[in-house]
Amino acid sequence: MKNIIPVAVVKILYAIDSMNYKIRLKISNDAKDPDVLKMMAEKETRMDICTQLARNVNSDGEALDKLFGNKSSTLLTDIEIIQNPNVKRITLLGLSLSGAKMVAENAKAKMGLCERDDVTR
Repeated sequence: MKNIIPVAVVKILYAIDSMNYKIRLKISNDAKDPDVLKMMAEKETRMDICTQLARNVNSDGEALDKLFGNKSSTLLTDIEIIQNPNVKRITLLGLSLSGAKMVAENAKAKMGLCERDDVTR
């Protein structure tokens, strides 16, 4: 159970403008596990985790596995993609994680978002 965050809902805001990546990872309130809080303290802020994710994410979800352990697919039960008026276009994370991909595809279809396979920089 090392490095596994027991969250019910993970919401990801992933937006790209012409200059930089902007990403926000929100961990649900039920993530009160001591190991989770310790990890968050070690990372100092949630934004540190988000920055690491934005820098390392790739189409097979490897970055999430590095952050959360090899069972990250069980953690992503919901993805919320939010339109940001300050950003020119929104691009989906190309995650091949069980459940997450289906939710992301549904969100993409509803919002008419464009999809990119490679979001690594």
